[in-house]
Amino acid sequence: MKKLITLIVTSFGVLISLMGSAQESEHPDLLKVPFVTGDYRPYSSETMPDFGATTDLISSICNAAGIQPQFIFLPWKRVELNLLQGKAFGAFPYSETPDRKTRFDFSDDLYGVSYSLIYHDGNPNTNGLSGNESLPDLKGFRFGIIAGSFAESRLKELGIAYDAAPTVDQLVGMLRLNRFDFYIDDQAIVFDAINRLFPAEVTSFNALQNPFAERTANVMVSRAYPNAAEILKRFNIGLVKIKQTGEYDRILAKHHMNRP
Repeated sequence: MKKLITLIVTSFGVLISLMGSAQESEHPDLLKVPFVTGDYRPYSSETMPDFGATTDLISSICNAAGIQPQFIFLPWKRVELNLLQGKAFGAFPYSETPDRKTRFDFSDDLYGVSYSLIYHDGNPNTNGLSGNESLPDLKGFRFGIIAGSFAESRLKELGIAYDAAPTVDQLVGMLRLNRFDFYIDDQAIVFDAINRLFPAEVTSFNALQNPFAERTANVMVSRAYPNAAEILKRFNIGLVKIKQTGEYDRILAKHHMNRP
């Protein structure tokens, strides 16, 4: 189905509204629901086809649920604030954590994510690694994480030093310059950035065999947005519907994503 794309510059970000044009004309009363996200390639980006893999999946879920999604791209620091203030229904992609669950609700699982410990071959500190190390073996090393990452609590618990930065591109650049020794993130996200920023150096970046964590990606839902609980039920039903039709597996295969 052809998608109608509306791009609106709002007072708090860039809003992109997606819906199959035929369905929209037949159902002008479609429920318009705002979602907030940030630049997090290959999952969400204003510059990618379908605005990223997760955006494409959520568009399909909403289509099945009779929802017209409005995607608002913001700096990541403002994404969670918009949920807390009830300015948007949901944010993506987020994984559940005990802390987040005290403040937000979550959709059913969208897809599975493997978080890796990624290093640069040019760093003398990581020479001699076997590749089989896990996080407790690496207490003498320094790490890099996205600001607000769920990995932060585990690093603090183990007393491991780390730096935080707001973007993946910044962290990849810092890893390349040996500002820290390991970068913890979804491997797909990190290597997308490496391929864009340093295409001739892709083979100089590697991941340890033991992942940091296996998690799921979800929509994190505001408890302050009007009728959020009812919209969440409707969204989850849409997810069930596209699994039944095969659309879910088609989208995951298209974007090289894994089932939860």
